[in-house]
Amino acid sequence: MSQQGELIPAAGVSRGRLSEIAKLGTLDAVKQNSAPQSVENPWNLLPTCSRTSRTAPDTVRQLENSMFGISPQVWFPIVTLIAGAILKAVFDAINDARLANRERQARKEQRTDSIREGRVNFQRSTLLELQDVAVQVARFTAQSNFQDILAYKKTGVWKRQPLSDDVNEGYRKAQVQLKLLRVRIRDAELRRFADDLSKSCAWAVLAADEPSANAQLLSMSSHLDGLQERAGQVLRSLDEDEDKLLAP
Repeated sequence: MSQQGELIPAAGVSRGRLSEIAKLGTLDAVKQNSAPQSVENPWNLLPTCSRTSRTAPDTVRQLENSMFGISPQVWFPIVTLIAGAILKAVFDAINDARLANRERQARKEQRTDSIREGRVNFQRSTLLELQDVAVQVARFTAQSNFQDILAYKKTGVWKRQPLSDDVNEGYRKAQVQLKLLRVRIRDAELRRFADDLSKSCAWAVLAADEPSANAQLLSMSSHLDGLQERAGQVLRSLDEDEDKLLAP
């Protein structure tokens, strides 16, 4: 090639042949310049869904990480919220059941303590009343015997004179009250003392002679002392039971 850009024919090549080669080179250049430029595949612009086999694994991984085509960032908070609500409802139900059980046990214990306290108070009041009635029975029995002795000294006949209205009515009421209180007492030994006292008083009033009446009066006094002593023991035991109820 010369400085003017002309071709220098090679050895053994005619100028006609060189002209044909030059034309062919010119046509190839024109074809190359006129060929349409390759356009970038528009599917490569989609980051998550491509038609090429090169992006298929990415799509599979994304579908595996989703639930029914929903992103984990969407369904995970919803699932955790629902699970939390269910667990809270379960724990609330368990706590409510425990609270109801504790309240039921507390009411049962309170009712039991109330019943026990009522029984203690009833027995205490009954025992106190029994002690007073026992003294009244013994007093009216002694008054009856005293009137019988006075009448015997005047008439020389035992049990022929009626008793005064006050002594007769007082004795009758005291005996009835003693029997009513006796059946209310829980302590068996105390009931026995009350029964023996009632019988000895009745035999003293109905005695056929003065010696028999005096013997029944001695028996009455013994039974009265035993009743009062046993009543005191039962009252002290009731106080101890009440102290146990009041203890924390």
